[in-house]
Amino acid sequence: MLIRYILSPYDRRLLPLMASVMLVNVLAALDQTALANMLPDIRRDFGDDRGMTWVISGYLMALTVGAPVFGKLGDIGGRRRYLVMSIVIFVLASVACALAPTLPHLVLSRIAQGVGAAGIFAIPNAILADEVPGRERGKYQIFNSAVWLVAALCGPAFGGMLQSLASWRALFWINLPLGLIAVLLILRSVPSRPPTGTGRVDGPGAVFLAVTILGWMLFVVQLGHQPFTLQAALIGLCAVLATFALALIETKVSDPMLPPRLVRNREFVIGIMVALASSATQLGLLAYLPAYLQSRFSLSAVEAGLAMAPVLVMSPLAVIFSTRRLARTGRYRPLALLGSIVLVAATLLLALLSPVVGLTGVITLASGISLGSSLIGPTLMIGLQNQVDRRDVGLATSMLVVFRNFGGTIGTTFVGVMVLGSGNPALWTSGSMTQGFVLASAGGAVASVAALAGAAMLKDMVLATQDQTSSGRRSA
Repeated sequence: MLIRYILSPYDRRLLPLMASVMLVNVLAALDQTALANMLPDIRRDFGDDRGMTWVISGYLMALTVGAPVFGKLGDIGGRRRYLVMSIVIFVLASVACALAPTLPHLVLSRIAQGVGAAGIFAIPNAILADEVPGRERGKYQIFNSAVWLVAALCGPAFGGMLQSLASWRALFWINLPLGLIAVLLILRSVPSRPPTGTGRVDGPGAVFLAVTILGWMLFVVQLGHQPFTLQAALIGLCAVLATFALALIETKVSDPMLPPRLVRNREFVIGIMVALASSATQLGLLAYLPAYLQSRFSLSAVEAGLAMAPVLVMSPLAVIFSTRRLARTGRYRPLALLGSIVLVAATLLLALLSPVVGLTGVITLASGISLGSSLIGPTLMIGLQNQVDRRDVGLATSMLVVFRNFGGTIGTTFVGVMVLGSGNPALWTSGSMTQGFVLASAGGAVASVAALAGAAMLKDMVLATQDQTSSGRRSA
């Protein structure tokens, strides 16, 4: 019965498109999930751990900063072209990572790889918005959820296997044949459609948007490490000035990078705030859950990873349910409300009960967090794509990616300070980490209430079974 429910009829003409989108996601997913286990070997090879954190954070920041740029480029220049370009950048940067002679070279190559990953994250969902009616769009996201689930479950083991058979450099070499196959599939299956937007790239707007996003992310990270320093104050001042400069520039150009009509769109603004709050809760708490499990229940790293399996599996199950429900009713607001309510309940119970319940109880409540946020994410993306002008679909989709990542940065920074305290491993005792996790869960509950308030303010619209985009595709 479950298999029949999952494998409901799909438009066969879209299956090659989905195959190409899934392969593109494999590139990004494996790279993120498998690399973390390889960091000790990378440190050992280079004999230098200064800047090791930038191997991960540099990639994520470049991805976050580049996503809206690629989203806008796809709107005004054609999505297929810029998706292929982003894959080429990603693959070339992967080769540079594999050949990196020093740690600084690896960090710079990872930043370039993050630029390519920005297009990989931003454009495929916009392509689906072009090709699939709003109400039906959700069920195709199940494919992407399956990719990320498999990557989350198997990525660390896959990385360990590569390490034992070859070295960490092999992970980057694998991207070369995968990227080539992905490009060939995209050229064959993704239609070359005219741009949905018009005009040219707003260069100054793109620069100041990137500086604004990067400035606020660095400010949040700095607050998590040393909040009361001159450096933190200067970074915060730069972020504020960049925000004002961006607002001024975008009102003066004919085709702005971040159109004022998008900022004035009430549903869009509320939607990205809900995404930020829910991502801060989910990514913040779940990122440090394995460390908490190891400390409190004396689990090994492998045992903690296995214990996380129900939490990870809950995400695609929630996507399956929400997208099927969306296809039947066409209403995304009730699903966002349901997800927010589950998120509030799970975080509150985790704050109250995590010191007294056993391992099964903690995993159950953490699965509730995964369930709630996964009910919100896909339906919110589909809803927002239907609330903005067609010419802004790519940019709106990528901005949702930006605010999810920004929310994740806020959440992981906040929870890291709460759970790990001063950063001294000698203080990472079971009692101190439990107390920190309780405080972090309480903070997650506050963010979840904010997400619930935002979801309640969304418009209760019904998505059409057909839209102009899909009609055009079917008649083409």
